Amino acid sequence: MVGDLSGLDNFRVRVSIGSAGLLGLLNVKMDVYPTTIYLMSYSGSKCLMDCAFCAQARTSSCDLSRLSRIKWPVFTLKKLVSALKTRKAKYKRVCVQTTVFKGVKEYLKGLVSALPKFKPISLSVFPLRRKEIGLYRDLGVDIICFPLDAAKKEIFNKIKPGYTWESYFHALKDAVNVFGEGKVYTHLIVGLGEREKDVVSFLRKMNNLRVKVGLFAFTPVKGTKMGLNYPPNLYSYRKLQVVNYLLNKGYGEKFSIKWNKNGAIDEILVAEQEVLKEIMVGEPFKTSGCPHCNRPFYNEKPSGPLFNFPRELTSQERKEVLDILSSTIKLY
Repeated sequence: MVGDLSGLDNFRVRVSIGSAGLLGLLNVKMDVYPTTIYLMSYSGSKCLMDCAFCAQARTSSCDLSRLSRIKWPVFTLKKLVSALKTRKAKYKRVCVQTTVFKGVKEYLKGLVSALPKFKPISLSVFPLRRKEIGLYRDLGVDIICFPLDAAKKEIFNKIKPGYTWESYFHALKDAVNVFGEGKVYTHLIVGLGEREKDVVSFLRKMNNLRVKVGLFAFTPVKGTKMGLNYPPNLYSYRKLQVVNYLLNKGYGEKFSIKWNKNGAIDEILVAEQEVLKEIMVGEPFKTSGCPHCNRPFYNEKPSGPLFNFPRELTSQERKEVLDILSSTIKLY
Protein backbone atom coordinates (compact mmCIF):
# COMPACT_ATOMS: atom_id res chain seq x y z
CA MET A 1 0.00 0.00 0.00
CA VAL A 2 1.46 3.32 -1.08
CA GLY A 3 -0.28 5.71 1.28
CA ASP A 4 -3.18 6.07 3.68
CA LEU A 5 -6.14 6.78 1.43
CA SER A 6 -8.20 8.01 4.37
CA GLY A 7 -6.09 11.17 4.54
CA LEU A 8 -4.31 13.34 2.02
CA ASP A 9 -1.22 14.08 4.14
CA ASN A 10 0.39 10.67 3.57
CA PHE A 11 -0.76 10.27 -0.04
CA ARG A 12 1.89 11.30 -2.56
CA VAL A 13 1.74 12.11 -6.24
CA ARG A 14 4.24 13.17 -8.88
CA VAL A 15 3.64 16.47 -10.68
CA SER A 16 5.44 17.46 -13.89
CA ILE A 17 7.87 20.28 -13.18
CA GLY A 18 6.04 22.67 -15.52
CA SER A 19 2.72 21.89 -13.83
CA ALA A 20 4.32 22.39 -10.41
CA GLY A 21 5.53 25.79 -11.57
CA LEU A 22 2.11 26.76 -12.89
CA LEU A 23 0.49 25.75 -9.58
CA GLY A 24 3.01 27.69 -7.52
CA LEU A 25 4.41 24.53 -5.91
CA LEU A 26 7.89 25.35 -7.25
CA ASN A 27 9.60 28.43 -8.60
CA VAL A 28 10.19 27.42 -12.22
CA LYS A 29 11.17 29.54 -15.20
CA MET A 30 9.19 28.44 -18.27
CA ASP A 31 9.27 29.41 -21.93
CA VAL A 32 5.74 28.03 -22.40
CA TYR A 33 3.26 27.26 -19.63
CA PRO A 34 1.30 24.01 -19.66
CA THR A 35 -2.43 24.31 -20.27
CA THR A 36 -3.04 20.96 -18.57
CA ILE A 37 -1.82 19.88 -15.14
CA TYR A 38 0.14 16.63 -15.59
CA LEU A 39 0.23 14.18 -12.69
CA MET A 40 1.88 10.77 -12.36
CA SER A 41 1.20 7.97 -9.91
CA TYR A 42 3.76 7.58 -7.12
CA SER A 43 5.06 4.33 -5.63
CA GLY A 44 8.65 5.05 -4.57
CA SER A 45 9.95 2.46 -7.04
CA LYS A 46 10.16 1.84 -10.78
CA CYS A 47 7.22 0.63 -12.85
CA LEU A 48 6.74 -3.16 -12.97
CA MET A 49 6.54 -2.92 -16.75
CA ASP A 50 9.73 -2.68 -18.82
CA CYS A 51 8.93 -0.55 -21.88
CA ALA A 52 12.17 -0.07 -23.84
CA PHE A 53 11.71 3.69 -24.33
CA CYS A 54 10.55 4.62 -20.83
CA ALA A 55 12.55 6.20 -18.00
CA GLN A 56 10.16 4.61 -15.48
CA ALA A 57 10.79 1.08 -16.82
CA ARG A 58 11.79 -1.64 -14.36
CA THR A 59 15.31 -2.09 -15.77
CA SER A 60 16.09 1.51 -16.72
CA SER A 61 18.91 3.27 -14.89
CA CYS A 62 17.16 6.66 -15.10
CA ASP A 63 16.44 8.83 -12.12
CA LEU A 64 13.12 7.81 -10.59
CA SER A 65 11.83 11.38 -10.91
CA ARG A 66 11.86 11.36 -14.74
CA LEU A 67 9.40 10.51 -17.46
CA SER A 68 10.63 11.20 -21.00
CA ARG A 69 12.89 14.27 -20.65
CA ILE A 70 10.77 15.86 -17.90
CA LYS A 71 11.28 15.85 -14.10
CA TRP A 72 8.30 14.94 -11.91
CA PRO A 73 8.86 16.03 -8.29
CA VAL A 74 6.75 14.51 -5.48
CA PHE A 75 4.11 16.38 -3.45
CA THR A 76 1.48 15.37 -0.93
CA LEU A 77 -2.01 15.11 -2.37
CA LYS A 78 -3.19 17.64 0.22
CA LYS A 79 -0.74 20.25 -1.08
CA LEU A 80 -1.63 19.45 -4.70
CA VAL A 81 -5.40 19.69 -4.15
CA SER A 82 -4.99 23.02 -2.37
CA ALA A 83 -2.93 24.38 -5.29
CA LEU A 84 -5.43 23.07 -7.85
CA LYS A 85 -8.19 25.00 -6.09
CA THR A 86 -6.15 28.18 -5.59
CA ARG A 87 -4.87 28.30 -9.19
CA LYS A 88 -7.91 26.92 -11.01
CA ALA A 89 -7.96 29.86 -13.44
CA LYS A 90 -4.47 28.90 -14.67
CA TYR A 91 -5.25 25.57 -16.36
CA LYS A 92 -7.93 23.82 -18.43
CA ARG A 93 -7.57 20.10 -17.62
CA VAL A 94 -5.89 17.60 -15.28
CA CYS A 95 -4.17 14.52 -16.74
CA VAL A 96 -3.16 11.49 -14.67
CA GLN A 97 -0.33 9.30 -16.05
CA THR A 98 -0.05 5.82 -14.59
CA THR A 99 2.82 3.47 -13.79
CA VAL A 100 2.24 -0.13 -12.71
CA PHE A 101 2.91 -1.24 -9.14
CA LYS A 102 1.33 -3.32 -6.41
CA GLY A 103 -1.75 -1.53 -5.16
CA VAL A 104 -1.96 0.82 -8.17
CA LYS A 105 -5.71 0.37 -8.74
CA GLU A 106 -6.55 1.31 -5.16
CA TYR A 107 -4.11 4.23 -5.43
CA LEU A 108 -5.75 5.51 -8.63
CA LYS A 109 -9.24 5.32 -7.15
CA GLY A 110 -8.04 7.38 -4.19
CA LEU A 111 -6.27 9.92 -6.39
CA VAL A 112 -9.11 10.45 -8.87
CA SER A 113 -11.67 10.63 -6.06
CA ALA A 114 -9.69 13.37 -4.30
CA LEU A 115 -9.12 15.58 -7.36
CA PRO A 116 -11.40 18.66 -7.64
CA LYS A 117 -14.00 18.19 -10.36
CA PHE A 118 -14.27 21.78 -11.60
CA LYS A 119 -11.89 20.96 -14.49
CA PRO A 120 -12.10 17.85 -16.72
CA ILE A 121 -9.84 14.90 -15.85
CA SER A 122 -8.00 12.59 -18.27
CA LEU A 123 -6.62 9.21 -17.22
CA SER A 124 -3.85 7.45 -19.16
CA VAL A 125 -3.71 3.89 -17.88
CA PHE A 126 -2.90 0.22 -18.54
CA PRO A 127 -5.71 -2.00 -19.92
CA LEU A 128 -8.74 -2.27 -17.64
CA ARG A 129 -11.84 -4.44 -17.62
CA ARG A 130 -15.12 -2.86 -18.73
CA LYS A 131 -16.45 -2.64 -15.16
CA GLU A 132 -13.28 -0.80 -14.06
CA ILE A 133 -13.56 1.58 -17.00
CA GLY A 134 -17.07 2.44 -15.88
CA LEU A 135 -15.85 3.00 -12.33
CA TYR A 136 -13.39 5.70 -13.42
CA ARG A 137 -16.10 7.37 -15.50
CA ASP A 138 -18.33 7.41 -12.39
CA LEU A 139 -15.45 8.84 -10.32
CA GLY A 140 -15.27 11.84 -12.63
CA VAL A 141 -12.81 10.91 -15.39
CA ASP A 142 -13.81 12.75 -18.57
CA ILE A 143 -11.41 11.12 -21.07
CA ILE A 144 -9.62 7.78 -20.81
CA CYS A 145 -6.49 6.74 -22.72
CA PHE A 146 -4.94 3.32 -23.22
CA PRO A 147 -1.54 4.04 -24.83
CA LEU A 148 -0.54 1.40 -27.38
CA ASP A 149 2.53 3.50 -28.34
CA ALA A 150 3.58 1.18 -31.21
CA ALA A 151 2.06 1.13 -34.70
CA LYS A 152 2.47 -2.63 -35.21
CA LYS A 153 2.01 -5.69 -33.03
CA GLU A 154 5.52 -6.91 -33.87
CA ILE A 155 7.08 -3.68 -32.58
CA PHE A 156 4.74 -3.59 -29.57
CA ASN A 157 5.81 -7.11 -28.55
CA LYS A 158 9.49 -6.13 -28.70
CA ILE A 159 9.30 -2.86 -26.77
CA LYS A 160 6.29 -3.23 -24.41
CA PRO A 161 6.51 -6.56 -22.56
CA GLY A 162 3.68 -7.19 -20.10
CA TYR A 163 0.17 -6.46 -21.30
CA THR A 164 -0.77 -7.85 -24.72
CA TRP A 165 -1.57 -5.96 -27.92
CA GLU A 166 -5.03 -7.54 -27.82
CA SER A 167 -5.69 -6.41 -24.23
CA TYR A 168 -5.27 -2.78 -25.29
CA PHE A 169 -7.69 -3.21 -28.19
CA HIS A 170 -10.27 -4.82 -25.90
CA ALA A 171 -9.92 -1.94 -23.45
CA LEU A 172 -10.22 0.69 -26.20
CA LYS A 173 -13.37 -0.91 -27.63
CA ASP A 174 -14.96 -1.24 -24.19
CA ALA A 175 -14.05 2.35 -23.36
CA VAL A 176 -15.77 3.70 -26.50
CA ASN A 177 -18.94 1.91 -25.41
CA VAL A 178 -18.64 3.24 -21.84
CA PHE A 179 -17.33 6.79 -22.41
CA GLY A 180 -18.66 7.45 -25.90
CA GLU A 181 -17.13 8.75 -29.11
CA GLY A 182 -14.52 11.50 -28.74
CA LYS A 183 -13.72 10.51 -25.15
CA VAL A 184 -11.29 7.64 -25.78
CA TYR A 185 -7.65 8.08 -26.81
CA THR A 186 -4.50 6.12 -27.44
CA HIS A 187 -0.90 7.28 -27.91
CA LEU A 188 1.40 6.53 -30.81
CA ILE A 189 5.16 7.10 -30.67
CA VAL A 190 6.69 7.69 -34.10
CA GLY A 191 10.27 6.48 -34.51
CA LEU A 192 10.20 2.96 -33.06
CA GLY A 193 11.13 1.23 -36.32
CA GLU A 194 7.85 1.45 -38.25
CA ARG A 195 7.23 2.67 -41.81
CA GLU A 196 5.01 5.66 -42.56
CA LYS A 197 2.53 3.24 -44.13
CA ASP A 198 2.37 1.33 -40.82
CA VAL A 199 1.58 4.55 -38.96
CA VAL A 200 -1.19 5.56 -41.39
CA SER A 201 -2.68 2.06 -41.21
CA PHE A 202 -2.68 2.32 -37.41
CA LEU A 203 -4.24 5.80 -37.49
CA ARG A 204 -7.01 4.64 -39.82
CA LYS A 205 -7.64 1.59 -37.64
CA MET A 206 -8.03 3.80 -34.56
CA ASN A 207 -10.27 6.16 -36.50
CA ASN A 208 -12.52 3.25 -37.47
CA LEU A 209 -12.72 2.27 -33.77
CA ARG A 210 -13.70 5.90 -32.97
CA VAL A 211 -10.50 6.29 -30.95
CA LYS A 212 -8.46 9.51 -31.17
CA VAL A 213 -4.66 9.44 -31.31
CA GLY A 214 -2.14 11.62 -29.50
CA LEU A 215 1.04 11.64 -31.58
CA PHE A 216 4.48 11.60 -29.93
CA ALA A 217 7.97 11.74 -31.43
CA PHE A 218 10.31 9.12 -29.99
CA THR A 219 12.65 10.76 -27.49
CA PRO A 220 15.87 8.88 -26.64
CA VAL A 221 16.42 8.94 -22.89
CA LYS A 222 19.82 7.95 -21.55
CA GLY A 223 19.51 4.94 -19.27
CA THR A 224 16.67 3.26 -21.17
CA LYS A 225 17.03 0.30 -23.53
CA MET A 226 16.46 2.63 -26.50
CA GLY A 227 18.61 5.44 -25.12
CA LEU A 228 21.05 5.30 -28.05
CA ASN A 229 18.36 5.36 -30.75
CA TYR A 230 17.45 8.49 -32.73
CA PRO A 231 14.31 10.64 -32.91
CA PRO A 232 12.23 10.29 -36.09
CA ASN A 233 13.00 12.23 -39.26
CA LEU A 234 11.30 15.63 -38.95
CA TYR A 235 9.92 15.63 -42.52
CA SER A 236 8.41 12.19 -41.95
CA TYR A 237 6.89 13.28 -38.65
CA ARG A 238 5.34 16.38 -40.25
CA LYS A 239 3.58 14.25 -42.88
CA LEU A 240 2.18 11.95 -40.21
CA GLN A 241 1.02 14.92 -38.11
CA VAL A 242 -1.05 16.07 -41.10
CA VAL A 243 -2.65 12.64 -41.54
CA ASN A 244 -3.38 12.29 -37.83
CA TYR A 245 -4.92 15.77 -37.71
CA LEU A 246 -7.16 15.08 -40.70
CA LEU A 247 -8.39 11.79 -39.24
CA ASN A 248 -8.93 13.20 -35.74
CA LYS A 249 -10.98 16.02 -37.28
CA GLY A 250 -13.19 13.56 -39.15
CA TYR A 251 -11.76 14.38 -42.58
CA GLY A 252 -10.99 10.78 -43.51
CA GLU A 253 -12.92 11.03 -46.78
CA LYS A 254 -11.42 14.39 -47.70
CA PHE A 255 -7.87 13.32 -48.47
CA SER A 256 -5.93 10.54 -50.13
CA ILE A 257 -2.28 9.46 -50.11
CA LYS A 258 0.20 8.52 -52.82
CA TRP A 259 2.91 6.14 -51.63
CA ASN A 260 6.39 5.35 -52.82
CA LYS A 261 7.75 1.80 -53.09
CA ASN A 262 9.29 1.96 -49.60
CA GLY A 263 6.00 2.61 -47.82
CA ALA A 264 6.62 6.34 -47.37
CA ILE A 265 4.17 9.13 -48.22
CA ASP A 266 4.88 10.84 -51.56
CA GLU A 267 1.84 13.11 -51.62
CA ILE A 268 -1.15 14.00 -49.43
CA LEU A 269 -3.99 15.06 -51.73
CA VAL A 270 -6.60 17.22 -50.00
CA ALA A 271 -10.07 17.53 -51.51
CA GLU A 272 -11.28 20.85 -50.06
CA GLN A 273 -9.76 24.33 -49.92
CA GLU A 274 -11.05 24.86 -46.36
CA VAL A 275 -9.29 21.72 -45.15
CA LEU A 276 -6.08 22.80 -46.85
CA LYS A 277 -6.40 26.18 -45.13
CA GLU A 278 -6.41 24.50 -41.69
CA ILE A 279 -3.13 22.81 -42.57
CA MET A 280 -1.63 26.05 -43.84
CA VAL A 281 -2.27 27.92 -40.57
CA GLY A 282 -0.31 25.24 -38.71
CA GLU A 283 -3.01 23.39 -36.76
CA PRO A 284 -1.69 19.82 -37.39
CA PHE A 285 1.73 20.66 -35.96
CA LYS A 286 0.56 21.69 -32.52
CA THR A 287 0.56 19.07 -29.74
CA SER A 288 -2.12 16.44 -30.36
CA GLY A 289 -4.02 14.75 -27.55
CA CYS A 290 -6.89 15.57 -25.22
CA PRO A 291 -8.43 19.06 -25.43
CA HIS A 292 -6.04 21.66 -23.94
CA CYS A 293 -3.07 19.26 -23.87
CA ASN A 294 0.12 21.03 -24.94
CA ARG A 295 2.87 18.98 -23.16
CA PRO A 296 5.56 21.70 -23.42
CA PHE A 297 8.92 20.25 -24.48
CA TYR A 298 8.02 16.68 -23.54
CA ASN A 299 9.58 15.44 -26.80
CA GLU A 300 12.20 18.09 -27.45
CA LYS A 301 14.44 20.79 -26.05
CA PRO A 302 13.08 24.37 -26.09
CA SER A 303 15.90 25.18 -28.55
CA GLY A 304 14.30 22.77 -31.04
CA PRO A 305 13.61 21.34 -33.43
CA LEU A 306 10.03 21.29 -32.11
CA PHE A 307 8.19 18.15 -33.14
CA ASN A 308 4.99 19.22 -31.34
CA PHE A 309 4.42 22.95 -30.92
CA PRO A 310 2.99 23.69 -27.43
CA ARG A 311 1.53 27.02 -28.60
CA GLU A 312 0.50 28.83 -31.78
CA LEU A 313 3.23 28.76 -34.42
CA THR A 314 4.97 32.00 -35.25
CA SER A 315 4.82 33.15 -38.88
CA GLN A 316 8.45 32.06 -39.32
CA GLU A 317 7.78 28.62 -37.83
CA ARG A 318 4.74 28.20 -40.05
CA LYS A 319 6.82 29.08 -43.09
CA GLU A 320 9.55 26.59 -42.14
CA VAL A 321 7.05 23.78 -41.60
CA LEU A 322 5.17 24.45 -44.83
CA ASP A 323 8.39 24.79 -46.81
CA ILE A 324 9.28 21.25 -45.74
CA LEU A 325 5.88 20.02 -46.96
CA SER A 326 5.55 22.25 -50.04
CA SER A 327 5.91 19.40 -52.56
CA THR A 328 3.92 16.90 -50.48
CA ILE A 329 0.54 18.48 -49.70
CA LYS A 330 -1.61 19.32 -52.71
CA LEU A 331 -5.20 20.25 -53.51
CA TYR A 332 -7.01 18.02 -55.98
